[in-house]
Amino acid sequence: MKTIPSKIIRQVITLIGLGIVGFLIFKELLPYFSGVLGAITLYVLLKNPMQNLTSKGWNNTFAASFLMLLSLI
Repeated sequence: MKTIPSKIIRQVITLIGLGIVGFLIFKELLPYFSGVLGAITLYVLLKNPMQNLTSKGWNNTFAASFLMLLSLI
């Protein structure tokens, strides 16, 4: 009967540990995914209006504040 080398056993244990840690991180971040997806959606929707306002000479801060207020309403 052949034995499994200790180097292989350490590698398997390390991979299992990394998998468990990755799963726990993913599980704990799951409630925040809706916020991230919402932020990405707002970015995509408001990118062109922001460029239009800044090209017309609006201040970046004022244009961003205006668009944030508009999206809130």
